[in-house]
Amino acid sequence: MPIPPLSAVHDALPPAVHDVLLILAPALALAANVPYIIAMLRGRIRPNRATWLIYLIVGVCGCASSYAAGVRDALGVALTYIIGPVVISLLAVSRGEGGWSRLDRSCLGLAALSLALWALTGDPVLAVVLTSIADLCGSIPTVLKAWHDPKSEDRLSWLMFASANLLNLLLIPYWSIGTALYPFALSVPAVTLALLTTVPRRAK
Repeated sequence: MPIPPLSAVHDALPPAVHDVLLILAPALALAANVPYIIAMLRGRIRPNRATWLIYLIVGVCGCASSYAAGVRDALGVALTYIIGPVVISLLAVSRGEGGWSRLDRSCLGLAALSLALWALTGDPVLAVVLTSIADLCGSIPTVLKAWHDPKSEDRLSWLMFASANLLNLLLIPYWSIGTALYPFALSVPAVTLALLTTVPRRAK
């Protein structure tokens, strides 16, 4: 069922603003990869290998299932979560850190399960739910890393990712599990990491 109050936000957007967001949100999400890659090449940050590979694999599943569930305008940002992780995952082989924990394997298995259940049931909404869970789980290693060492992640990149994802939520014409869950799931870790890398914590 759509969520009327949230759907009303999209309906209230002037057409010109909607058209700008349609370009701005994915452009900002794609551009966010640039400072991240530069920071990697300079050796300032070392991304978690598992997180970015999971982002790539889950991104393919999430885009496919979201499209099948009816997502259109908000799909642009999700597509950038395939393009960026391709490059970052390749660079992370030599410039990243972390291995394959039980959590990492579980997230990849969940993504594979979402595709299998989608194929068996023909229900893209179920695939969206499982893929969203896998994406959130895949972010945990990086969130924990940033919690312990905020400087181990690039602040500018995560501020850009967070901004792009929040703008992208405005492009959802009606909020339902199939249309809004995956874009919302992309927003949660981006905003979390933006806060962890930006807001100073009090020393205990």
